[in-house]
Amino acid sequence: MTIGAVLMVIGHFAMAFDVTFLVAMTCLLIGVGCFKGNLAGQVSALYGRDDPRVVDAFQTYVFGIQVAVVVSPLVCGTLGETLGWHWGFGAAGVGMLIGLITYLSGRRWLAPEAPIRRREKPAGPALSANAWRQIAMLVLFIPLLALASVGNNQIGNSYLIWAETTLDRRIFNFTIPTTWLFSMESGFTGAAIIASVAFWRWWAKRRGETDELTKMAVGAVLGCIAPLFLALASQVAAATGHKAAFIWAPAMAVFNELGWANLFIPALSLFSRVSPRALNATMIGAFYLNVFLSNMLIGYLGGWLEKMSGAAFWMMHVGFMVPATVLIILLVPLARRVFGETTAK
Repeated sequence: MTIGAVLMVIGHFAMAFDVTFLVAMTCLLIGVGCFKGNLAGQVSALYGRDDPRVVDAFQTYVFGIQVAVVVSPLVCGTLGETLGWHWGFGAAGVGMLIGLITYLSGRRWLAPEAPIRRREKPAGPALSANAWRQIAMLVLFIPLLALASVGNNQIGNSYLIWAETTLDRRIFNFTIPTTWLFSMESGFTGAAIIASVAFWRWWAKRRGETDELTKMAVGAVLGCIAPLFLALASQVAAATGHKAAFIWAPAMAVFNELGWANLFIPALSLFSRVSPRALNATMIGAFYLNVFLSNMLIGYLGGWLEKMSGAAFWMMHVGFMVPATVLIILLVPLARRVFGETTAK
């Protein structure tokens, strides 16, 4: 964790200079690799293996990330566009340094780590057949998560281009910059996380605790609805010859972010909680492959934005999301049997 954070601090400061671009990218990539999986593993280690509060913990964890997603475009992006990108990346380095200091000052509250010993023999017993079945089931979810989240991941890509040409971003005499739409979306994410935590706690008091698998299925369904708003907005714009009203953006954001909060975060919690302890950080790293696969796909799909109507473009995303959502729902009973007692009912 500390090595990863230090590398990212170096990487952000190195991004402030053109000559150190490749060094900066190398530090950032290696730093994220050391940082992300181990940080999520430390969140999981704060709770027992069958403690349902771990999902709330990951909601809080991701909420902190979303605060940064809202603030960083406003701070770093504004500095970059007004004063120069040297200032923007420098500000990112300062933010990362503050984060590292905060993390180190809070280490005493983390779960104790096993002491480092020189290995004279192969470490630990071999994984059981049941553990391998659980790993296989988790891996099976990775491509389904990737497909179910293509609509959400497209928000940071082609959505901004679509909004530039299709959405009326004027409010009174002010035109909202398209980059602000990303910050707005992140603000909805934070609200969706809070709303999801409150709802599932209310539900638990009346109907009992809900497992991650059910939340994932609910989130996938909600996510499928979000691109429909953009398809309808495109249809309205095409029919009237005028840009679509701005209200379509927040309407989409509500379903998009509620879907993401109930799909991505419970899935991350599930991977962290169910994975064998010896492979916990590795499996969390494998979980993030769904983001990689999804972004590879949205990059390809984004190339079709100029070749088809807006309505057809967004319905194409729904066409990928719905089959994946159906498969997630169908896999829930089997996954419960495979994960057994490690998954709360």
